[in-house]
Amino acid sequence: MAYFNRFLFLIVIFALVFAFQSARWFELGGVEPNLILITALLILFFPIVSLRLPLFLWWPLALAVALLGFLFMNFWFFEILVLMILVGILRLLSKFLTGDALLDFMMGILAITPLFYMISGAAAGISILWGLVILELLYNLFLGTVLWLIFSRLKLGL
Repeated sequence: MAYFNRFLFLIVIFALVFAFQSARWFELGGVEPNLILITALLILFFPIVSLRLPLFLWWPLALAVALLGFLFMNFWFFEILVLMILVGILRLLSKFLTGDALLDFMMGILAITPLFYMISGAAAGISILWGLVILELLYNLFLGTVLWLIFSRLKLGL
């Protein structure tokens, strides 16, 4: 039952994140951070034991997040699914990373942001504006690190 409660709580968190993402409140100069990626990686790496899900529940969560994406931003369904699959692959590979949670979190942002655009851009047959991707990558790193530090300061982790 505890896993089910965690699962539902994470769905609510992602619903709030989708509301923020679709409202575009964090857009700066036409660049918007990928709040869904930052949230997924925070859940994956931030040391909040009460929110950790076993691997067998990550994939249903990824599918549920993609379906939430369909409800909030249906034109981004494929991209959200790709994003969650990439985070899931990182989850599988996490035991091969450094072991430092913040560093692994930042490496996840550095790896997934360009991969996400390469895969979704290729699937859609569009060219990628790498300058904007780099700006979003830097914004994701900045905002993700700020959130990490705020959560650490609030002692939300263990």
